[in-house]
Amino acid sequence: MEAERKKYLESIKPGDLVWRELPQEGYDQNYLPAVVKGWKSMVTSVWPDGKVGFIQPIGADPKSVTNDMTEVYGVGGFLMAGTEITRLIDKGIF
Repeated sequence: MEAERKKYLESIKPGDLVWRELPQEGYDQNYLPAVVKGWKSMVTSVWPDGKVGFIQPIGADPKSVTNDMTEVYGVGGFLMAGTEITRLIDKGIF
Protein backbone atom coordinates (compact mmCIF):
# COMPACT_ATOMS: atom_id res chain seq x y z
CA MET A 1 0.00 0.00 0.00
CA GLU A 2 2.79 2.45 0.87
CA ALA A 3 4.54 1.79 -2.45
CA GLU A 4 1.29 2.59 -4.29
CA ARG A 5 0.87 5.82 -2.33
CA LYS A 6 4.47 6.84 -3.07
CA LYS A 7 4.00 6.16 -6.78
CA TYR A 8 0.75 8.14 -6.72
CA LEU A 9 2.34 11.12 -4.95
CA GLU A 10 5.26 11.14 -7.39
CA SER A 11 2.81 11.29 -10.30
CA ILE A 12 1.11 14.48 -9.06
CA LYS A 13 1.64 17.57 -11.18
CA PRO A 14 1.19 21.11 -9.79
CA GLY A 15 -2.19 21.58 -11.47
CA ASP A 16 -3.48 18.40 -9.87
CA LEU A 17 -3.15 19.66 -6.31
CA VAL A 18 -6.81 20.42 -5.71
CA TRP A 19 -8.26 17.63 -7.80
CA ARG A 20 -6.13 14.71 -6.71
CA GLU A 21 -4.65 15.32 -3.31
CA LEU A 22 -6.89 17.17 -0.90
CA PRO A 23 -10.24 15.40 -0.66
CA GLN A 24 -9.05 11.80 -0.97
CA GLU A 25 -6.28 11.68 1.59
CA GLY A 26 -7.79 13.88 4.25
CA TYR A 27 -7.05 17.55 4.42
CA ASP A 28 -3.77 19.20 5.32
CA GLN A 29 -4.17 22.88 6.28
CA ASN A 30 -0.69 23.59 4.93
CA TYR A 31 -2.06 23.32 1.39
CA LEU A 32 -4.90 25.84 1.81
CA PRO A 33 -2.93 28.99 0.84
CA ALA A 34 -1.74 27.34 -2.38
CA VAL A 35 -5.24 26.07 -3.15
CA VAL A 36 -6.80 29.52 -2.62
CA LYS A 37 -4.13 31.23 -4.72
CA GLY A 38 -4.43 28.66 -7.50
CA TRP A 39 -8.23 28.80 -7.59
CA LYS A 40 -8.27 32.61 -7.73
CA SER A 41 -5.82 32.48 -10.60
CA MET A 42 -7.89 29.90 -12.45
CA VAL A 43 -11.11 31.89 -12.05
CA THR A 44 -9.50 35.02 -13.51
CA SER A 45 -8.56 33.06 -16.64
CA VAL A 46 -12.22 32.50 -17.61
CA TRP A 47 -13.56 34.84 -20.28
CA PRO A 48 -17.12 36.28 -20.12
CA ASP A 49 -18.17 33.81 -22.86
CA GLY A 50 -16.85 30.84 -20.80
CA LYS A 51 -13.57 30.31 -22.64
CA VAL A 52 -10.76 29.19 -20.33
CA GLY A 53 -7.50 30.95 -21.17
CA PHE A 54 -3.86 30.38 -20.29
CA ILE A 55 -4.04 26.73 -21.39
CA GLN A 56 -0.62 25.67 -22.61
CA PRO A 57 -0.70 23.75 -25.90
CA ILE A 58 0.91 20.32 -25.87
CA GLY A 59 4.64 20.70 -26.46
CA ALA A 60 4.56 24.50 -26.29
CA ASP A 61 6.90 26.69 -24.28
CA PRO A 62 5.10 27.70 -21.04
CA LYS A 63 6.74 31.13 -21.17
CA SER A 64 4.76 32.05 -24.29
CA VAL A 65 1.25 31.12 -23.05
CA THR A 66 -1.25 33.98 -23.07
CA ASN A 67 -4.79 34.52 -21.81
CA ASP A 68 -6.25 33.99 -25.29
CA MET A 69 -4.70 30.50 -25.65
CA THR A 70 -6.93 27.51 -24.94
CA GLU A 71 -7.11 23.78 -25.58
CA VAL A 72 -9.98 21.30 -25.35
CA TYR A 73 -8.54 19.62 -22.24
CA GLY A 74 -8.34 22.89 -20.28
CA VAL A 75 -12.03 23.04 -19.49
CA GLY A 76 -12.01 19.53 -18.06
CA GLY A 77 -9.20 20.37 -15.66
CA PHE A 78 -10.99 23.55 -14.63
CA LEU A 79 -14.23 21.68 -13.95
CA MET A 80 -12.46 18.97 -11.93
CA ALA A 81 -10.73 21.58 -9.78
CA GLY A 82 -14.04 23.44 -9.35
CA THR A 83 -15.70 20.23 -8.19
CA GLU A 84 -13.06 19.75 -5.51
CA ILE A 85 -13.31 23.39 -4.42
CA THR A 86 -17.07 22.83 -4.02
CA ARG A 87 -16.35 19.80 -1.83
CA LEU A 88 -14.01 21.85 0.33
CA ILE A 89 -16.70 24.53 0.65
CA ASP A 90 -19.28 21.90 1.64
CA LYS A 91 -16.90 20.63 4.33
CA GLY A 92 -16.41 24.20 5.63
CA ILE A 93 -12.71 24.21 4.76
CA PHE A 94 -12.60 26.71 1.90
